[in-house]
Amino acid sequence: MIKMKISRKDRLIIRQLLDNSRMLYSDLGRACRISRQTALNRVKYLKKHGVIEKFTIRPGYEKMGLDFRAYVLVTAEPDKGTRSELDKFLQKDSRITQAHHLFGRFDFFLEAVVSGREELSGLLKEIHGFKAVKKTETFIVYETMKYEPEAPVKQLLGKE
Repeated sequence: MIKMKISRKDRLIIRQLLDNSRMLYSDLGRACRISRQTALNRVKYLKKHGVIEKFTIRPGYEKMGLDFRAYVLVTAEPDKGTRSELDKFLQKDSRITQAHHLFGRFDFFLEAVVSGREELSGLLKEIHGFKAVKKTETFIVYETMKYEPEAPVKQLLGKE
């Protein structure tokens, strides 16, 4: 993977968009002291080169009835064939918001967001139904103190 050098103006644009990705290009340009057209061209460039992957929202899960979040650690068999079935399931299942392969004691780290205990229980039963799964350990979130996925990028970009 080639790391891209990000210019000062691009850093300004990214910081603005992290705070409000719905910002008009004219407002973005004004905030970054560039023209609207330059702002549009720079955003297109950043998208093309993968620096900006997607514009999205952060949903209020609780307000939408998805107020049960859990983290699941999975120990799996080393066989790639049985693991690929599990991988496909985890990638497609909408209740799984994050799925990571790990080095160490566990093989997978999953984040599940569901409507309640029953839905989580059903999901865990489905996961245990895969031949690759040896065991799971589940951690249920009772309170989120901080959720700021953009913080490392803001730190990396620095303040100007």
